[in-house]
Amino acid sequence: IELPLAQLPTISFSKLAHADEDETRRLLSASSYEGFFYLDLAGLESQNIELNRHSVLDFMEKYFAQPIDVKMKDDRKSEIHGYKPTGRFAGAKENQRDLYETLMVHRDELVVNSPLLPVDIQRRKNLFDEYIGASHYITQTILACLSDALGVPNESRFENFHRDMEPTRTALVMLSYPPTDPMQH
Repeated sequence: IELPLAQLPTISFSKLAHADEDETRRLLSASSYEGFFYLDLAGLESQNIELNRHSVLDFMEKYFAQPIDVKMKDDRKSEIHGYKPTGRFAGAKENQRDLYETLMVHRDELVVNSPLLPVDIQRRKNLFDEYIGASHYITQTILACLSDALGVPNESRFENFHRDMEPTRTALVMLSYPPTDPMQH
């Protein structure tokens, strides 16, 4: 199915990373007016983001294809850690449960190599370290550009509130929408 794209501005990450003033102004405008934008990651080859994205998608496909009893070993009954089966939360319609399952990889647990991380994540730790690291780099770059565009002083810069070594709720959330019987919904 080909879905139409929303008419949102596309911001070049490569230009932001090279401190392009015009692109920084476009970022500020998109953030101020639309509130959303597409981020073109072309030119981010050094971060292996595209290769890692495909590897993460492959991991997700294999992980979510496992039997439910295997995935439930990663259920920590947490909103920010581990596996969550379908139906745990309220759905979009009244009196309906959610129709998706998730696997969450918390950045802080990954950094300290927590034994609580799902075994499948531990086996692919390098992949998730790189992917979350690249995502963090992208976030820091966007925050720094917004700080520059707004003339935020050093002690108040946005990126200072999302530092590497500080505790965070940042997590990679992988979602799967298992097939459902449309007659039941």
